[in-house]
Amino acid sequence: MKVLLMTLQNAPPGLDYERDKRFSKSFKEMVATCLAKDPKKRPTSEKLLKHRFFKNARSYNYLARTILDGLTPLGERFRLLKTKEADLVQNKALFKFGNHEKSMPVGSPNEHGIKNY
Repeated sequence: MKVLLMTLQNAPPGLDYERDKRFSKSFKEMVATCLAKDPKKRPTSEKLLKHRFFKNARSYNYLARTILDGLTPLGERFRLLKTKEADLVQNKALFKFGNHEKSMPVGSPNEHGIKNY
């Protein structure tokens, strides 16, 4: 209830512009419009793509190279993920509650009688 009241009464969240001076004016404007409290005042994706922040963005190729540079190849990431999932299923996931360790089998919550609310 407290969070709901704070959401209604307080200003929307924002970026810490004072601490990090790397943000451009167009980026700050774009983020501010996206964080407007009133959903009707937030831009649509179509309007947002026309914002000067996106208009002045670098090419797709540059962004793809920059984001993917040094990233583990997809096949390797998939293999690692599958290995970790297999380890979790074979062993039991440990959950710590205070000073006691209790194990709970990994699986869907409903398999263990846990209800979704």
